[in-house]
Amino acid sequence: MGEKGISRRIVETKKRTREVNRLSPGTLDLNNMRLLRFLRYRVIKKLVACSRLQNSSGLSECLVWPPLRHKEEARWLSRWLSWYIPPQVQLDITVPIEGNKENLIRTALSQNSTFASNVTLVQGPITAQHFATLLLRRATISESIQALWRFNSQLQIIDNRFWDVEESLAFEHIFRTQPTPALMTLRARLAEISVTNYRQLFQSYTGSRRAFIFGTGPSLQKALAVEFQPDDLTIACNSMVKDRELLAHIRPKILTFADQVFHFGPSNYAAAFRRDALQMLQEYRCKCIMPLDRAMLFALHHPEIAEYLIAIPFGSTLNFPTPEHFFVQPTENIMTLFMVPVASALAKEVYFCGADGRQPNERYFWRHDSKAQYHSLMDDAFEWHPSFFRDRRMGTYYDKHCETLERQLRYGESQGIRYMSLTPSQIPTLATRYDGPRPTDSTSSR
Repeated sequence: MGEKGISRRIVETKKRTREVNRLSPGTLDLNNMRLLRFLRYRVIKKLVACSRLQNSSGLSECLVWPPLRHKEEARWLSRWLSWYIPPQVQLDITVPIEGNKENLIRTALSQNSTFASNVTLVQGPITAQHFATLLLRRATISESIQALWRFNSQLQIIDNRFWDVEESLAFEHIFRTQPTPALMTLRARLAEISVTNYRQLFQSYTGSRRAFIFGTGPSLQKALAVEFQPDDLTIACNSMVKDRELLAHIRPKILTFADQVFHFGPSNYAAAFRRDALQMLQEYRCKCIMPLDRAMLFALHHPEIAEYLIAIPFGSTLNFPTPEHFFVQPTENIMTLFMVPVASALAKEVYFCGADGRQPNERYFWRHDSKAQYHSLMDDAFEWHPSFFRDRRMGTYYDKHCETLERQLRYGESQGIRYMSLTPSQIPTLATRYDGPRPTDSTSSR
């Protein structure tokens, strides 16, 4: 479908809502519907918070609720569980089946070859026992209250129509609250590897004259005209892993990514990205920076990533990480999360390329370089994470990104670091640091 298709789909959804409101006087408009969804989200999140007061120590069993009724539900659940909670996590999962649908459900589940050893299907009533976590796949207030009252378990939302990216973050909470021996061993090993790898990177590039940060906007192709030196610190991100020609030219030293939907989800889009990311890491032997919990998920499925991995912890203050002060302040964009902090920690001059920004009339985040995006798989990402595309306010996200980037660059400049953009940008703080030719009609992009 591509980005234009996603934008069109978002607009069509809003138009249908307005048309329903016009034909049905007294119904809620789009903003009020969003407000009601948000209020529901806040109420259910309060219930989830209350459920976390339950003592689940010593338990390692999850219950999916409510029971499965249709084969479509079973297919979705099998793919969700096999990606987010694979058998090597060592968590037992009970999946109840409603009525006499067992054969139908089992047939649907059997189509997923990785959905097996840690899942138990149960037909009939579930006895009132204390599960460690209840995976709520239909997140309504009534379902949440009934589940909390009946099972006295910690609630975790896996409903992909609930709110924004909530369902795609469920595994992170499970990994933290149910530390099985396998998860504890993996977390400790990846944390140790990360410190060692970052120390090696720091020793190799600290004091470098130049670092290059590559966004994925249409101007990214202008990087092909830049002559890079062997000691330049080149930092790639996200879907540019599919552009083999560009990678061969910039020869990346670092790859970084962190998106819950496009990189760490069960969609075909995310799977294609991970395939290309692994190929890039193996070809260029570069370091790979990502958040620790998501690194654990990645390593469960692809253990070979460990040798390249740098999982940087989060801290509460703005920081350019060193081996002694090894953390970054969490932000929502990969550029401000890892790229700028790491480049600023290592180099004296930091150059941006392909960070085009966004025009006010954009309906999606921003446009991408055609060679650095999986356009044909965008529809699949939409189907797997509908609430992300429905609830995320792209303009608000972009404004916050611009403010965060401005704050980081001012902080870096106070430490003597010089920042420049090699390509035009709609991002104000990069526009003021661009000194090249400007197009007559600017395009918005990432």
